Amino acid sequence: MAYPKPYLLLCLFIFSVLVLRSQDCSNLGPGLFPDGDFGAGIELVATDTPYLAPFWYTYTPAPPLPGDAYSITNNTAPWAAASGEGWLSTTDNSPDPEGYMMVVNSTQNATVFWVRSIHLCGDAYYRVAFDAINLQHPDSALAPQPILQLYVNSELQANFGALPQDGQWHTFEQDIYLAAPAGGNVLFELFNSNPGLAGNDFAIDNLSLQRCGPSAEVFSTSGGPACPGDAASFGIDIGPGFSPPYIQWQSSTDGGATWQDSGSPGTATSHTIPVLLPGAWVRALVAGTLAELDNENCPLPSTIFQPQFLDINSCFELPVSLNGGLCGGQYGENIFPEGDFGSGSGVFGPELPPGATNLAFQNTTGPPSVSMKRQFWRPYSTATSFPRRPYSGSAAPTMALPGRMYQGQPPLLWPCPAP
Repeated sequence: MAYPKPYLLLCLFIFSVLVLRSQDCSNLGPGLFPDGDFGAGIELVATDTPYLAPFWYTYTPAPPLPGDAYSITNNTAPWAAASGEGWLSTTDNSPDPEGYMMVVNSTQNATVFWVRSIHLCGDAYYRVAFDAINLQHPDSALAPQPILQLYVNSELQANFGALPQDGQWHTFEQDIYLAAPAGGNVLFELFNSNPGLAGNDFAIDNLSLQRCGPSAEVFSTSGGPACPGDAASFGIDIGPGFSPPYIQWQSSTDGGATWQDSGSPGTATSHTIPVLLPGAWVRALVAGTLAELDNENCPLPSTIFQPQFLDINSCFELPVSLNGGLCGGQYGENIFPEGDFGSGSGVFGPELPPGATNLAFQNTTGPPSVSMKRQFWRPYSTATSFPRRPYSGSAAPTMALPGRMYQGQPPLLWPCPAP
């Protein structure tokens, strides 16, 4: 390429990139450019914006834009007419009226206008996509049009051609294959190959990069609805593309907002969750190696399976009551003797038995590790190392169990006496 790149990372791991031609990309992973939609805000032009363009572009917080400049804005209408170039009045390409887009005024040279480096896995397929609009009004005189291209590690991967002067947003995408087995840092650049200051102005939005690959579908092998707390077995069908696939099974009890690992990763296409919590969802992450499963940029998610649960009263020999009306104030010996979590001379007790929780156990005196998303401690004492946050509610936390109402006490369970 004929443009300067002094900003190119010296540690860039160069490996070959091939245009994808026949790979199954029916399954797309999470977006790896989380700020690719440029965010949103009530201000017309974002005043706090990350570095997006090379140094030869100037960020302009007070449009209209001069040549060789860009802005992050949610609407060109208030200043399009002042540009004197017949610009289009438009918002970003989303339902959010405050959504931002990147507006670029052309330069005298063909040049890169957006750049991003990211660590990716090798021997993997990815999809790059973005939206763009020509800012010359369709009713104005025909002006030179931007010619947008995608470069990956300084190699041309896609020429999307001239951006039409039609007042419409257009979506461009390209599937690529990164060949090096070990992976590394990959440089993505968007390039306008049409030089000149007359016309040639545009906006982009919704940049995305996603791992793509074969479908992965989870299904139940348990043969019907389950009772909460039962063991449940699952299988997965994975299309061709991994030899073999490495799988990490996961479950969620908050509607997919967070996921917890179930068991250890491996190549088995079946899995049993020993204690299926009420309302749990099940999925699997699929990758080509164990190392890829640990890199959030690499695994592909399966479909989500939502197990069906039986009515709780059909799962027990005796009906369950949460108001204690059946016991009449008479109770036997506590069936949960470990409900107070014991005591000891050390700061921490032992880990809870398997199936008692789906949180990760931590027995250090520092705060929870940021690398572990959901954790619990089992301290015997919090007087020095773990200052408690004061409860801000009007009353102590409560929980209802058969026979009694408790406030902030450990879980207890008594059997009712025989009639």
